[in-house]
Amino acid sequence: MDRKEMVKIEGYFEAFVIISLISLFLLMISEYLLAILFASSLVFLVYKPYKKLLSFTKSDFSAALFMTTFIVLVILIPFYFVGVSVYTESFEIFRSSEQLINDFSLDDCNYAICSQIERNLVVVSSNVDSLTERFASYVSSSIGSFFSSLTSLIINIFIFVLSVFFFLKDGEKFMKYVKRIIPMKNSYKDALFLRFKQVSAAVFIDSIFVAFVQGVLVGIALYFAGFNSPVFWSIIASFMALLPFIGAAFVWIPASMYLLLTSQFLPGVLFFLYGFFVVSLSDNILRPMLMHHRVPVHSFLIFLSILGGIGFFGFLGLFLGPIIISLLVSVLQLYKLDFR
Repeated sequence: MDRKEMVKIEGYFEAFVIISLISLFLLMISEYLLAILFASSLVFLVYKPYKKLLSFTKSDFSAALFMTTFIVLVILIPFYFVGVSVYTESFEIFRSSEQLINDFSLDDCNYAICSQIERNLVVVSSNVDSLTERFASYVSSSIGSFFSSLTSLIINIFIFVLSVFFFLKDGEKFMKYVKRIIPMKNSYKDALFLRFKQVSAAVFIDSIFVAFVQGVLVGIALYFAGFNSPVFWSIIASFMALLPFIGAAFVWIPASMYLLLTSQFLPGVLFFLYGFFVVSLSDNILRPMLMHHRVPVHSFLIFLSILGGIGFFGFLGLFLGPIIISLLVSVLQLYKLDFR
């Protein structure tokens, strides 16, 4: 074996070792990738204010610490009030479930399905106490997994805070280092880093914003329709709006069906039309408006990337899928230019 072949084999082996170690490292931190990616997206959004603060303080540590504290407070304070509201209203709903079932009447409903629903409700009402005991037993037996989930949540929050701090303080140095070691044309590296910055911010921030808007729209409709706990169900609608296929319809469709089954035909029809044309279509209007310039990828490819990402990565794929397909399209476009 001559020297050239030996050098080629060494190069292949080095590439294999590097790729294997990188894959192993990503696998090790996969549980915290969502927190890290979310932190990087926020850092992209606040990096200009951070640079202005840095020019004033002359200390990257102080500027990063101040900006991280500000971000944490901006996020945690609303989450605290939302959490308290959800906790209070969920327990109120659970405590009043038997009364709600007893008050639910379909006497004026002429549909054949209504009689079957009433028979099922009688069975459920007679077993509420048993269901409550089973629920309490389930909660007591699940304390271990609950604390495990709580521990994982605390660790993810800690990772998120540290990521924001170090991305602000050392992110620019880290990006320059990564660019230097990646064996790729400078034009490719610059384009891909720019696209990752645009896409990660668009996917995280825009998705959360659209989900928040849909939840607010559902909450407003529930409030004017006279439903109890509109804030609670608004929050549930926001979380469900992050999921494809299901969306905020998880809340507004049962609400409109309830109005129709209780002979409130006009409110029920209006609620359904509002949910279909205002709540659901707001996603199709807002998301393209927000992502059009930052993620120039066909909506069908984004849709496929979300489905495939969820199937492959779980919930994390909801964000990783669009990022991966956007980077792939960028690489293909750059290759197309070079090929020409």
